[in-house]
Amino acid sequence: MLTIDTSLLIGKGANRYCYQHPQDANKCIKIGIDQNSPNDKLEKKYYQLLLKRNISWNMLAKYCGEENTDLGKGLVFELIRDFSGQVSNTLEYYTENASQIFSDDLFDALLLLKPYLIEQQIILRNLKPYNLVYQRINKEEGKMVIIDNIGHHNSLFHLTDYIKSLAVKDILKKWNKFESSFIKLSK
Repeated sequence: MLTIDTSLLIGKGANRYCYQHPQDANKCIKIGIDQNSPNDKLEKKYYQLLLKRNISWNMLAKYCGEENTDLGKGLVFELIRDFSGQVSNTLEYYTENASQIFSDDLFDALLLLKPYLIEQQIILRNLKPYNLVYQRINKEEGKMVIIDNIGHHNSLFHLTDYIKSLAVKDILKKWNKFESSFIKLSK
């Protein structure tokens, strides 16, 4: 059982806390606030499907399994870091701090996310600026990486996992909604 050092808190979402993994600085562990919530089970099931499909993890934080901790069960993921070693900032951070680095590369990185989602058939619950990080590869370049909120809202069988045309339709619907809200947010 892992002991979580609460000083290693990276962030808190609506349903989970995210900590740097106590034994590996390149991983994080997400621990549910409500250990009986079905969200972690659904997410784990979806990540296992992606592992089975052998997707590219280029723009999605890689799932590394589940671990028991002193705070409850947690899902372990790759921790996305910049070239400097710092934990990558969310897209929300850059929209709120435009003076930091609102370059053409950030927008280009965002535009590359859409074809990646379609090619890999990654279904999203919601695409929000706080679920994406801009990983700076060097001072001038970076890429978008999804860190949360993929999969389905319920445990029913989903045809989008098996029929590409349905997956693409679902991805485009959520992308268009994200794009509209992002344009409003950016103004």
